[in-house]
Amino acid sequence: MLPFDLQASNLSFPSEPLPSTDLSSQGATMPTQPPKTADSPQLRSFRIGEWLVLPTTNKITRKDVTHRLEPKIMQTLVYLARRSGNVCTRVELFTTIWKGLVVNDETLTRVISQLRGILGDDPRHPAYIETIYKTGYRMVMPVEAVGDEPSGETCAAAGGVQGSTLNRSRVLRGAIILVLLLVFGITMHAFRLPESPTPSAPWAERPLTSFPGVEFSPALSADGTRLAFAWNKRNSRCSGIWIKTIADNSLQRVIEEDGIIDDISWSPDGGQLVYCYQDSGAGVAIIDVDGHSAAIAIEECQQAGGADWAPCGKKIIYSSRGGIYDPFTLKLHDLESGPLDFHPAGFTSRFGNVSPRFSPDGMKLAFIHLTDTQMMSIVVVDMGDGGSYLLADSLRTVTSLDWTTDGESLLLATAPDDNHILERINLASGDRTRVQLRGKDISGPTVASRCERLAYMDIRENTDILRASLPSHGAAHCNDLSIIANSTRMDIEPRYSPNGEQIAFVSDRGGFPEIWVCDRTGGNARQWSHFDGPDLENPVWAPDGESIAVTAIQRTHSTIRIVDMDGSTHDLIHNASRDVRQWSADGQWLFFSCIVDTGKQYRRMRRDGSGAEGVLSPGDIMLDGDYVNDTILYLQHGTRDLRALDLVDGGDELLRTAGNMVGWFGRKSGSDGLYFMCGDLVNIHIGQLDFASGRIDTLAVFDSLYLRGYHMAPDRSDIIFDSFTEFSSDIVMVDNFR
Repeated sequence: MLPFDLQASNLSFPSEPLPSTDLSSQGATMPTQPPKTADSPQLRSFRIGEWLVLPTTNKITRKDVTHRLEPKIMQTLVYLARRSGNVCTRVELFTTIWKGLVVNDETLTRVISQLRGILGDDPRHPAYIETIYKTGYRMVMPVEAVGDEPSGETCAAAGGVQGSTLNRSRVLRGAIILVLLLVFGITMHAFRLPESPTPSAPWAERPLTSFPGVEFSPALSADGTRLAFAWNKRNSRCSGIWIKTIADNSLQRVIEEDGIIDDISWSPDGGQLVYCYQDSGAGVAIIDVDGHSAAIAIEECQQAGGADWAPCGKKIIYSSRGGIYDPFTLKLHDLESGPLDFHPAGFTSRFGNVSPRFSPDGMKLAFIHLTDTQMMSIVVVDMGDGGSYLLADSLRTVTSLDWTTDGESLLLATAPDDNHILERINLASGDRTRVQLRGKDISGPTVASRCERLAYMDIRENTDILRASLPSHGAAHCNDLSIIANSTRMDIEPRYSPNGEQIAFVSDRGGFPEIWVCDRTGGNARQWSHFDGPDLENPVWAPDGESIAVTAIQRTHSTIRIVDMDGSTHDLIHNASRDVRQWSADGQWLFFSCIVDTGKQYRRMRRDGSGAEGVLSPGDIMLDGDYVNDTILYLQHGTRDLRALDLVDGGDELLRTAGNMVGWFGRKSGSDGLYFMCGDLVNIHIGQLDFASGRIDTLAVFDSLYLRGYHMAPDRSDIIFDSFTEFSSDIVMVDNFR
């Protein structure tokens, strides 16, 4: 599972099917013959410019340069090439490449951006892929077919497979299946197999644990006969590792200590466990399952990001970082000789890589790559030749993963909305499908590598809005907390109104996520919006207190909406990247982010939707906070230095280097300085940097198990935040899982 602070992030991605669309009604140029889909079994190799494209091996090569592409990126390239010279609409690409899945414009934009990067294409002067404004894309480079892909001998030399033979065998099998279906009288609409409906759960599910408190980080032994898990008992600061023998329900304690224990994995022989721990220190340790010997630390660090035992039993892979501002790094540890050199090529970022998992045969490694844009990718590494490739990109939230028993797919715990679900992603095609289980909020999938058995966490939570008065003398621990928005449903993202008399928040207490507003004391709660469906993020008050801007996340795109006090609503912009930042002090401009060809860019637009313009370079991150006058605070792309941009004269001032903000997060701009959080899993500090004096003060100290996002009262007298007031989870087992 992901480290604690990353699990709390709001990154997510949609996963419901797209609605069917009639492309002809949208004026799309349709071919005279129906094109083969990009994942057709009869793919041919072809040339575009100086590149040779090999679809069945997901490779593109030029002279001595070879790139291995993610399946969806290759399918997009193939589709554009087949329609060379014709406009391919975004909807057409969605319904062809991501058929039956939900993606947004951001996903397609990133795929095109990666293709351009690989091809060496300039979006401003395209030689390969041209952007057709508000429509889609067109391949402008002539495409030259070169027949079947290279023979088995040629592909083997390049690390590939025997594409032509494999394709012909697939076609033959498909023809035989089609004949059998017709013989047995199965009707197919237009000679096409119907789309498989989302399957109902065919597996037998039963709870394995139901103890008071939180049971998490489940790990099935290789033979599936025992379950190891972490257990944090109710009202306890300790957690421990326990083992349950499934046949007789016997329970054994292995270790119990202060702090957090997470990401447990069995040794192949079932005699030991490796796990991550976090208290005043952190690290990765090994312990015998009989609990008679003390745990042995193999790494001590600032924070651990997951560990797994290699099927050979001789190596352990884990993720860690030395400082809270450092990226997570994957490390391979030989149990006899010690650390080994291991650096997956091409996957570095300021956040790093977490949750490594070996395939059942140990020949592959999968992990979560945390990108600089705060999205997530799934990377697969060939442990034989060291080659690595993206299996899935631009994911918003993936909390954990594991391999299926056959090693052909990965299981991902994802969060397309407020609840986590389980998805299966096929390594060969890159296709994702939802695994239908009874749990409504699923995380921590674990699969026995030698039998068809799955276990997962079934999470139950209640989130409320809390308030704490800030100590007048600062640096005091805040224990006096009061609940101001209390329900049995989700209440999140509180924001004070400009005069501090009202609080807006997002709640699903009416059935759907909506904007609700209550008085400062929590009374007189009333519903402001009536959107009836989309998830909502980042409600931001207009300076006059009469309107709220919010991001509505829908199936294929995000929309920035403004809702007035009387309930009237109007859409300001589509296809934003769910990041409303703040209003100008005069209420005439709204600052937000959107995805452009070169990445995420912060822009501003007038309240009536006119005058859109960029205010920062792509990659720069604008800080949330008070209303913008003439200056905005931002983190510079690459360096992450804190800078101030004057919107009037264009002056750009360095305020503080990244090296002097190590461990700071949750940064917010204010008229009197910069506010930030720092700390660990035990305590969170709210600090203030005074720009005039350069002084840094600690305003308050909170128990980190309470504090999530926060918002300061206009008079700085108190702070409000959303918090899990009730959180529990049990572990469920699924038999005959395939």
